[in-house]
Amino acid sequence: MEYWFYHLESATLESCLPQLLEKTLERGWRAQVQFASPERAKQIDAFLWSYKADSFLPHGRDDEPRASDQPIIISHANEIAPADEAEAPDLVFLVDGVDPVISETAKGKMSRLISFVDSRNTQSIDMARTRWSAAKASGAAVSYWRQDMQGRWAKQG
Repeated sequence: MEYWFYHLESATLESCLPQLLEKTLERGWRAQVQFASPERAKQIDAFLWSYKADSFLPHGRDDEPRASDQPIIISHANEIAPADEAEAPDLVFLVDGVDPVISETAKGKMSRLISFVDSRNTQSIDMARTRWSAAKASGAAVSYWRQDMQGRWAKQG
């Protein structure tokens, strides 16, 4: 599994998450977006239905019926534990410094764990540093991404 870190310096989660989720769907992947609180999960859930006037991102919250039928799951649970590998996400986006427990079933399918590092949130920064160090120590591939002057994500180093 690869560990990618997206540094939110001037950008907000709302300005870049939809773009990354669209790319995820273009590749035919399933994604899970993990939040620390149910309020934040509900806020993003509502935002994803209306962020663009001419489209939406198909998704569901894991506390709603049939959420596993959707290609994008919004969650605030402390664990990523799908019922089977078919329901497991290919990518997991971690927001607000959340640090969930990931089941072996999920790890078996996941190709990438993406942490958003919010410059305005010390918990997010501390969690990213800890996760980066642990991933490097385990020999996993890690990447750090920043937005360039045009707003495109560019891999650093």
